[in-house]
Amino acid sequence: MKRLTVQAIMIRLACAACAGFFLSPLMAQERIERQVQVIKPYEPSVSDAFKISLLPVITDTVRLLPDFQYSIFPSPLTSDFKVDPISPARMTSESMAKLYNSHLKLGVGSYVSPFAEFSMNTIRSKEHTAGIWLSHYSSHAAMNLENGIKTYPAFSDNEALAYGTKFFRTAALAGDIGVKSNGFHYYGVQPDSALFNAFEKEDLRQNFLKFSSGVKLYSFDTDSSRLNYDIALKVGHFRDRNDLAENALRLKTSLHQFFNNQILGADLKIDHFTNTAYQDSFNTVLSLNPWITKSTSDWHAYAGADLVYDKLGDTGKAYFYPKASLQFNVVENYLIPYVGIDGGLGINNYSSVAYNNFFIMPGLFVENSNTKMNIYAGMKGNLGSLTSFNLKAGFSTTDNEHFFVNDTTESLQNRFNVIYDNLEKINYYGELATKAFPSLDLLVKGNIYKYSPGSEAKAWHMPNWDMTITANYNLQDKIIVSSDLFMIGKRYAKSLLTPDLPIELKQIVDLNLGLEYRYTKILSGFIKVHNIGAARYYKWNQYPTRRFSIVAGFSYSL
Repeated sequence: MKRLTVQAIMIRLACAACAGFFLSPLMAQERIERQVQVIKPYEPSVSDAFKISLLPVITDTVRLLPDFQYSIFPSPLTSDFKVDPISPARMTSESMAKLYNSHLKLGVGSYVSPFAEFSMNTIRSKEHTAGIWLSHYSSHAAMNLENGIKTYPAFSDNEALAYGTKFFRTAALAGDIGVKSNGFHYYGVQPDSALFNAFEKEDLRQNFLKFSSGVKLYSFDTDSSRLNYDIALKVGHFRDRNDLAENALRLKTSLHQFFNNQILGADLKIDHFTNTAYQDSFNTVLSLNPWITKSTSDWHAYAGADLVYDKLGDTGKAYFYPKASLQFNVVENYLIPYVGIDGGLGINNYSSVAYNNFFIMPGLFVENSNTKMNIYAGMKGNLGSLTSFNLKAGFSTTDNEHFFVNDTTESLQNRFNVIYDNLEKINYYGELATKAFPSLDLLVKGNIYKYSPGSEAKAWHMPNWDMTITANYNLQDKIIVSSDLFMIGKRYAKSLLTPDLPIELKQIVDLNLGLEYRYTKILSGFIKVHNIGAARYYKWNQYPTRRFSIVAGFSYSL
């Protein structure tokens, strides 16, 4: 018997197992009944496929750094462009008019009235300017009144002034010295006076003499971040024919600087006067005015205050005046409404009062006036490119206002003293300026006043209205025609003899006409006619003016 190995036995067992595994189902199918029932046709289907969204990533641990090596070989760039020089620009005679160093004007008029004026100036310079100015105008004829009285309204006005300015990079230093002499007569006459003819001309003569000198240092730096200043010092001496004198010293300092879209500033003023007519009494006024302004394209505002200390002799008094204004540009440059409030101390020193009214008492002392409040509102702007206007209404209240009244202590009563009263005033102002034609300029302005004195019956010698019309016509710079019309409303003068019967001074209408013919640019002739209507009016009580006068002459430039 053949013996089987273990390996052979294992192989046979494995084959038997496999045969049993495959034959057992076949044997079972033979036992299943072979009958098939179909319910519905077969429908094949394919399930959805899903895309793998992950992208392959390659992890590379090797980094390569670029390594460049290069060389630059510089070489000049040549160009064929050539620059041709041009001659420097020069100002021609058409763009800048020729200036003349001196100007002389001579004439003579009715009532034996010589007239002369001379000026001499340096021509254009960026470093300095200087000049002198001299003038004389007088009248020497008598005047007959309606009542047959012969008066002497003769006068002589003389003035000389020398001035100069030195310019620096952002500042300038200016100075001047001058003298003024005004001679006249107290020719005022009462209508029924029989004493006037008993006086000689020398008895009625008066003369004012004034010396003045000043120096001013001011800046004009265009850099808004820098401080700008204006410092002025002026001294003066004034005396009359009676050797009653006044010495004056005035210092004014103004500082301002642009800061945070606004301008901050302050003004300091010192006015000091001594008057020999009152035992060397003195008046010193110290004023400090800090202020601020701010502007935009639509509005401009100002706010400040005026702090004033007035010392007269041994007494002193302090004042405070608020100051503010505001204006709006409703329609740019065409319609600008504005409002404001201010006030101030009116300084009435001897020389200022004398030049306001020549016929005052010699050495007259006038106290300072106190305008406690002045409020105003108005509208200004343009009516087209050739016409501008300004309309304003204001109300002010003033303490210690002075009024001129005839002095009754002298026989002729033709010199003026002052009385004081509180005054409220309403003022309406209008102005219209137009260039109707290229050769015609016209200016019309006027005021309407309404006064309310405290205790006096009237605001003596103050008009209830006034108006000025000025016209100038230039025909091809060859014929120049000028015209002025001055109109002043009724005024009242106080009669100390009959206080209940004020003296009415009629309104003034004074038309003046001037004509100049320019023969050449340096030689011309002129004629001026004053008071064409030949009206006799009174600016001051008892002082009539001449009816009609004419002056003719020529002017020459060198």
